[in-house]
Amino acid sequence: MFLTFVVLALSLGFFSARRWRELALETAARERTEEELRRAMELLEGKLRDGDARAAETARMLNDETAKRIEAQSALKMTEESFRDFLESASDLVQIVAPDGKIVYVNRAWKESLGYGDDDVRNLSIFDVVAPDHRERCEVVFKRILRGENVDRIETVFVSISGRRIIVEGSVNGRFDNGRLASCRGIFRDVTDRRAAERRLSLQHATARILAGASSVEEAAPRLLAAAGDKMGWDAGVFWLADRDGAAVKAVASWSGRGAAGDGIRGNPQVDPLGAEIDAPRRVISCGAPCWIEDVLREPSYRRPGAGDDAGFRSALAFPVMLAGRAAAVVELFSREPRAPDVPTLGAAASLGAQIAQFLTRVRAEEDLRAAKRVAEEANGAKSRFLAHMSHELRTPLNSVIGFANILLKNPREQDATYVRRIRDNGIHLLQIINGILDLSKIESGREELDLSPVALGELVMDTIRQAECQINGRPIELSAEIPAHLAPMTSDAMKLKRVIINLLSNAIKFTAAGRVTVRVTADPATSFPVRLDVTDTGIGIPEDRREAIFEAFRQAGPDMSRRYGGTGLGLAISRRLCEMMGYRLTLRSEVGKGSTFSVHFREEGAVPLAGEESYERERSACSN
Repeated sequence: MFLTFVVLALSLGFFSARRWRELALETAARERTEEELRRAMELLEGKLRDGDARAAETARMLNDETAKRIEAQSALKMTEESFRDFLESASDLVQIVAPDGKIVYVNRAWKESLGYGDDDVRNLSIFDVVAPDHRERCEVVFKRILRGENVDRIETVFVSISGRRIIVEGSVNGRFDNGRLASCRGIFRDVTDRRAAERRLSLQHATARILAGASSVEEAAPRLLAAAGDKMGWDAGVFWLADRDGAAVKAVASWSGRGAAGDGIRGNPQVDPLGAEIDAPRRVISCGAPCWIEDVLREPSYRRPGAGDDAGFRSALAFPVMLAGRAAAVVELFSREPRAPDVPTLGAAASLGAQIAQFLTRVRAEEDLRAAKRVAEEANGAKSRFLAHMSHELRTPLNSVIGFANILLKNPREQDATYVRRIRDNGIHLLQIINGILDLSKIESGREELDLSPVALGELVMDTIRQAECQINGRPIELSAEIPAHLAPMTSDAMKLKRVIINLLSNAIKFTAAGRVTVRVTADPATSFPVRLDVTDTGIGIPEDRREAIFEAFRQAGPDMSRRYGGTGLGLAISRRLCEMMGYRLTLRSEVGKGSTFSVHFREEGAVPLAGEESYERERSACSN
């Protein structure tokens, strides 16, 4: 527009050239100004646009940070709630304690285990909860934590609001703020039942060891009381033993430990369980059940002498040892502190009572057995004395009868000879019976003694065979001996060994109608010492079910044997007992219809020679060299 005006003015001639130049300069200056203004406006607009973007970015960043913080606070709140819920639902006992011992926090398990409520906890110190006998140890742990240590394992005892002792095990550490202890944190587990089970098992093992090494209740009782007191936490005790009919009970042992005074617990040496005075042992004997008195000073019916305040005992437990439905003994324990009944202790007491009852059963059975043995020995002695006396009384007239019969047989009249022989034969038979009974009674009564000396077994066997030949009486029986050459002598009782061989030979000949009877001696090839003697026959044999019975007194192989073959059934019984006296074994091998072999085993093959044989072996070795 301005240029238009200038053009118009020039065209109209209103301006001169100079003025035109001035106007041109002004116009150029104005244009420059407008351009600069335009550029400035553009620059300002650009800067305004950049400022808005930065402000928007800043606002966006602030919004993002605020959202993150809100989200973090929400997550932290959820974490804190989850952690608190975790602590509250934990079965372990969790606690936080201030440096002065005041309890800051406990979880639900802690409060339920100890019986405290929230109001109680706010006023509690940790030293109010720890048992008095464990507080000193607790203070030591606090000092370690103050030094920055972590206590990875600690066992202590808490006391519940009801006074019950709770054994806990756990770990403790400290939280520090600027180098100073801010709190003490602990996690514990209730191990009361576990410790009770361990003590019960330990008590069972200790009781088993004590009873295994004892021969009587009186011997075992003091150690049993000490074990029970140590494992179950009591301070003193008395062991009461009832007689078999339950008419009286007496204290057979007492024990004092754990700092208890011992003179006041021994009690009366003997009391009547049905008497008027009532105390724990009498209650237990009357009802057959445990009696637990929490505080003897508050029990008016408990009048146990020396068990009250004068002896320093406050609590008493008495439990029975039941035998055949009746209390055979009572174990009474005392504590210096009042103790409330608890199931683990009663369980341990019942277990201890059962173990002692088994021991009492065994001891009484042994006593009964010893008493029965004494009675049997006395009866056997009386029988032996009677038999010895009667044998003497019978043998004297029988010897006279036999003697006079022999005199009559020297010049018999024909009509009297048969009767006289019968008198003699029957007299001899009765004398053999009496001698056998007398020999057996002497062996059983222990009055038979050994007379040991070197014995030439070969000569003894041959002498016995010559003596037994008369028993064949013309029957077709071959009687022989098989004896090794150079048989070494043996140490034995020659007379008793000969009696055994005679009995075995007599039986073999008696039960063999025809055939062979052989005496065979077996020797050790290395030493030539006799190891076995066999008497073998080809007679009737012995049934398998009678092979042990024939070694019993007055027993034979069958009910008709005595009628058919005669005999008293004492020979084998005497022979086996004589062999046992000399340290030998008598055995039998037999087959019905084919014969029998009786074997006397002197010693096993290769065994050490008997006394007296060593010198012979040395002489034999010297001669061979």
